[in-house]
Amino acid sequence: MSLLASLAYLPTEQIKSDIKHFYPNNELIFDEQFQNYKEYGHGQITYYSLDTSEAVIVVIRGTTLLYEWLINFDIWIESLISQMISILFPWSRLYPRAVHKIIVKQMSLLEHFISDHSNKLEQSPKRFYVKQMIKILKQINVKYKNKSLILVGHSLGGGLAKLAGIALNNTEVIISISGPGISYSRAKYDETQNILMDTINKRTFNIIHDRDVVPWTDKQAGLIQQMTCPKTYSRLQCHCIYPIFCNLLKNCGNPKRFKINKEICHP
Repeated sequence: MSLLASLAYLPTEQIKSDIKHFYPNNELIFDEQFQNYKEYGHGQITYYSLDTSEAVIVVIRGTTLLYEWLINFDIWIESLISQMISILFPWSRLYPRAVHKIIVKQMSLLEHFISDHSNKLEQSPKRFYVKQMIKILKQINVKYKNKSLILVGHSLGGGLAKLAGIALNNTEVIISISGPGISYSRAKYDETQNILMDTINKRTFNIIHDRDVVPWTDKQAGLIQQMTCPKTYSRLQCHCIYPIFCNLLKNCGNPKRFKINKEICHP
């Protein structure tokens, strides 16, 4: 799945070519309808979808554009503040998770302001990427008649995969690679605020590097596979998709013998 996440950063035609290269027997079929590549601009999520015999795989790109940095800030700023408070005041960690959720919800002042003054802005998909992704997944469900969903994403894509994926009942598994947690940030959205932690824990699998700080913007939930980031990489590089992909290849092997350009595995 880390391979699919790394392909999400490529232009659409390159993704299609690489999918055929890595899966020549059509195990994965690229869906022309549910895909979008954004090289510049703002307002639309970059993702692609693959149809398989048993499930639909939706892969979401991580932060690339300047606007996507703002989306990160928009979604996780309250959770980040909550995490910083827990570091400065360790005793606050004794509070139940529900208390932190309430704090995050109340800190979402911009959401409250928009809700009170402009219903049109509240529904704007250009800002609310989580709601936009949920809408896309619902459309995929209609096309594939509620076939099981597998969501994959790196960084921002991993966070969006988790927030949108938990809102749908047919999400089989969510694989987040270096994505922020969602334990508290889910309180900001009507579609996710009441989802039980038990449901999130059963569906979510997180892959993170030990020196990557981005995943801890919010408290992680679900299964967490932590790997040691080689010292040859900086903390910023530890967050990038290629070092993680190469680390997985090194530790888990390459049973399908994919031909990988080894240059991507060097800092």
